[in-house]
Amino acid sequence: PRVLQLPPEICDGDNGFVFLSSILHEYVYRLFTGMEVKGCHQFRLTRDSDLIVDEEDLKNLRTAIQSELHDREYGDGVRLEVADTCPEHIRNFLLSHFKLGQSELYQVQGPVNLVRLMAVPDMVARPDLKFKPYTAGVPKRLRKGNSILDAARDKDILLHHPYQSFEPVVQFIREASVDPDVVAIKMTIYRTG
Repeated sequence: PRVLQLPPEICDGDNGFVFLSSILHEYVYRLFTGMEVKGCHQFRLTRDSDLIVDEEDLKNLRTAIQSELHDREYGDGVRLEVADTCPEHIRNFLLSHFKLGQSELYQVQGPVNLVRLMAVPDMVARPDLKFKPYTAGVPKRLRKGNSILDAARDKDILLHHPYQSFEPVVQFIREASVDPDVVAIKMTIYRTG
C-alpha cells in the first residue's frame, strides 16, 4: 500500500494517514546502514503507453496485444515529475537518463503522484461521506430482453457511457458474432482508465 492508516492513538482523530514514501524518506538512512545518505528525492516517470499492433500481419490478435502490453511498461519516458526540493543536478541526471527535455519536467510542490490518495476513501468507515454506488441504466427499448440486433434494425440506439450500461454493447457483439447475415464486426476501442 502507498498510503498507510495510522492507529488512532497516535493521531488527532479517528483517521490519520501517512504516505509510505514519507516513512521511507524519514528512515532511508536505516536502509543503507554504514553509508552516508546525501539525499532522498521523489520522482515519477510516465511512460509512453501507445499500443502499436499491425492488424494486417496478425495471426493472433490476443497474443499481439499481450506482447504490446508487456512491452508498454518499458516504453519511452514522456513526462518526469519531481519534488520541487530535488536538486538541479539530480533533475538533470534523471532527464538525461530517461532521454527527456526540460519541457517534459514538472516540479511538484508536495508529494509526487497524488493518485495514491484514491485509496483513502476505502480506508475510512464513513458511509455518510460517500456517494452511493451508481448503477448504469439500460434504455427502455432494450430492457425487454429482445434481440438487440432487431431493436437496432427498428430504430437507432444511442448509448452514453459510463452513464448507461455497457451490457447492450456486449450483447450486440455476442448476437452479431453468431448471426449468419453479419459479415464483419468493426469498432474503435478508445483507451480508458
